[in-house]
Amino acid sequence: MIHHQSMQTTEVLRLRRIEREWRNLIPEIVSLDQGMNDIVELSLSCISKLQHLIDTNGIGSQVPNVFLSKLVVLKLDRMENLEELFNGPVSFESLKNLEKISIKDCKHLKILCKCKINLYNLKIIKLKNCPMLVSLFQSLTCQSLVLLEKLQIANCEQP
Repeated sequence: MIHHQSMQTTEVLRLRRIEREWRNLIPEIVSLDQGMNDIVELSLSCISKLQHLIDTNGIGSQVPNVFLSKLVVLKLDRMENLEELFNGPVSFESLKNLEKISIKDCKHLKILCKCKINLYNLKIIKLKNCPMLVSLFQSLTCQSLVLLEKLQIANCEQP
């Protein structure tokens, strides 16, 4: 786990080519209580074992934390084992400032998110080369994407 003070206050985080056995960003790389709520841009690429950004399944009945609440841009590239963004419940306020999602070459991505979250500021979704994708969001209402300007999906059909 990374406990470094700068991780709590950083605004732009780019991680690439991590060969460790980490299966999630939170809590294995960053602890649950940090929440990474100062990060504005998160870019991950070539982290081969990562399956989820955030995994809260092991925290029991604890009320889910707010994660990545200031995040504006999320970029995921060549994340071979990524299946979905969240595994387990997270606060509705997580990702509330997200404006752009760009995901490419994530060959095991099935769904972006199953839980109910606030995506009212989301403007751009770009997905490319994600052949296992079956759904974007499971628990969104039409009102959740009122600002969406661009939805681009390319080469996401199963072979």
